[in-house]
Amino acid sequence: MKELLNRILVAIIGIPIGIYIIWYGSWLYFVSIVIIASFALFELHKLVKSCELKDLFWINLLTLISVLVFTGFIALLDFAVVSSYMITRTSSILLTYFILYFLIVSLFTLFFKSNNRIATFSVTVGTLFYILLPFVSLVLIRMYNFGFLNYKNSWAFILTYFFSIWICDTFAYFIGKQWGKHKIAPSVSPKKSWEGGIAGLVGAILSFTFFSFIFNISINFVHQVALGFIIGLFGQIGDFVESSFKRDAGIKDSSNLLGKHGGILDRFDSIIFTSPIVLLYIINL
Repeated sequence: MKELLNRILVAIIGIPIGIYIIWYGSWLYFVSIVIIASFALFELHKLVKSCELKDLFWINLLTLISVLVFTGFIALLDFAVVSSYMITRTSSILLTYFILYFLIVSLFTLFFKSNNRIATFSVTVGTLFYILLPFVSLVLIRMYNFGFLNYKNSWAFILTYFFSIWICDTFAYFIGKQWGKHKIAPSVSPKKSWEGGIAGLVGAILSFTFFSFIFNISINFVHQVALGFIIGLFGQIGDFVESSFKRDAGIKDSSNLLGKHGGILDRFDSIIFTSPIVLLYIINL
């Protein structure tokens, strides 16, 4: 009962704040993304340590923040009107930055006191991109102009996206708890069933089409169903991946930052896997 009250309290406080931040956009949304991404990277760093592995956390944190800031700058550009020189220049800067990142990580790994330098290098690069790609995607989806999706209406798309993830989780949890008999991957997540997973997928599709209609998002029904499918399928895969990380680390939650809701990784595991795919989809619409 106490755990349920804690979850309800966090939801009552957190959801309205999150909706306001998404609606407001601008610096508030951007700063919130940077803070959340930084906490997520730290939680992943703690998971790595729990597995008796080492990563170069401070290099990754500096890279994460600086790339997010650069992404915020890119989001302010309208590539339909800027010169091709500016596009080339922007791409060159980003490529140079990642080349420097790989060189710095390689040098630090070379002189890092570790019994397994391959593991240190791999874990360092892996943890950065696991967090970097999804949060860069969230910045671009909200702040960049994609034609049908622009700064004025992207808040509605983001909310529809988030609502679909939450409803997917809710459908999967309650249907799985009530009727779930066939386990998907009991060694990773013993409580998740095929019945719950299918219900979550259906919930994501229905909710994305429903909220697209409510918010008057100008994409046709086929694309609404496709995006709902992407969210429902890859969101649950993201949940399984994060669960496997926690199982390796021997912990239940990534942190206790959000009380009984766990940590940032626990709340954003589906978003981490879906946001880059959603971004890629809307770029090609």
